[in-house]
Amino acid sequence: MSLSWFPKDILVVCQNEVDIEALQSAGFNAILQPAAEDFGPIPKAGHYIIAANGMSGDIAKDLVGSGLCKPWQVSVSDLGGYQDLTHAAERGGADLIRDIVRKSKSLFDDEVHPFANVHKPENVPSWDTGWLFLHPYVRWGESEFDVVAGPYAGGKSALAQMLACDFADQAGRVRAMSASICAWEDAGWRVRRNIERFAVSREGLIPMKGPTHRTNDLLQRVFRITCQPGGIRSIDWYLDRCEMLVLRENCRFFVFDPWNQHDEMRDKHDTETQYVNKMLRQLCEFVAVHKVIMIVVTHISAKSYDDEGGIRPFRIAQAHGSSHFGKMCDRGVCVARTRTLTGSKGEDRMIVRFDKAKDEESMGRLDNIALKFDREAMDIKLDEKCTEQIREAWRF
Repeated sequence: MSLSWFPKDILVVCQNEVDIEALQSAGFNAILQPAAEDFGPIPKAGHYIIAANGMSGDIAKDLVGSGLCKPWQVSVSDLGGYQDLTHAAERGGADLIRDIVRKSKSLFDDEVHPFANVHKPENVPSWDTGWLFLHPYVRWGESEFDVVAGPYAGGKSALAQMLACDFADQAGRVRAMSASICAWEDAGWRVRRNIERFAVSREGLIPMKGPTHRTNDLLQRVFRITCQPGGIRSIDWYLDRCEMLVLRENCRFFVFDPWNQHDEMRDKHDTETQYVNKMLRQLCEFVAVHKVIMIVVTHISAKSYDDEGGIRPFRIAQAHGSSHFGKMCDRGVCVARTRTLTGSKGEDRMIVRFDKAKDEESMGRLDNIALKFDREAMDIKLDEKCTEQIREAWRF
């Protein structure tokens, strides 16, 4: 069974008498728009089409609210762009009227439609990082909700901060965009120090106007979000500040760090998973509406290290609090530190697993890599020997 488009099964609701004449000449039954309380007496039909320029949606809601029909039986028409159906009949006669009626859409057309209606961009906007070795793995899209997860003191916050600085320095400079870091546990000066260190090292890698100019530029275009002592750290509070930065400063890259410092306003009937899921949905909706990149930094729930001090392989689905972190993110990155890789000769290496990419073709491929992290320079370099070792040990 499907909705009938035969004229005999359709009743068209319109706004004036001359439109009724135009519809009847095309073979349709039609009536004038009744008052909201007078829908009961109108003729029954299998398919109701509302053809009232600018008013179709409101009339449709009244019709469904009257109980006369179900939402799936109602379609709305924009009159094909004509002022009314009389003008359409004058231009194209009965054939044009039938075509306009046939192109009426369901009440849920914005949410339910054929893929033929989906716009496919010729070019998907993306931005590379300033680190050439990351190009195969990280290409920022216009809108992303990402999760960076790992054990305590594993380097995840440092990596997220470097990525935010890099975005402001690379894509942000070209498109006049800024970035934001919300580091709950930091007094602010540590992140400022890290930005300054990043600017100096990046100037050495990609020279522009000198370290002083680059440092001042980044300090002006990377914004801090912080809560006053005693304030409630709610997701609504945070997103209000994010929206302000989007609209005032064209901020397009947000780091929320760490997740476990979020508000504790959970309803007593909610499980932790349900509570986390609600907040993740809010963040995802914000990302979709404002077309921004948001990175949430969180811990993993699994035991991180083995008895020898080596890091155990883990996945983004093991993020603490809910498996929804892994399910809902567009990009999932696992970060840890270890000194047990033979190629590192006992030195620290940052292990980065690109664990999830919703679209590898545009976002970058999945892989495991080992990095040399220079905290004094806030910079990273690829360790090829250790990368081969971690690829074998952390094989997908």
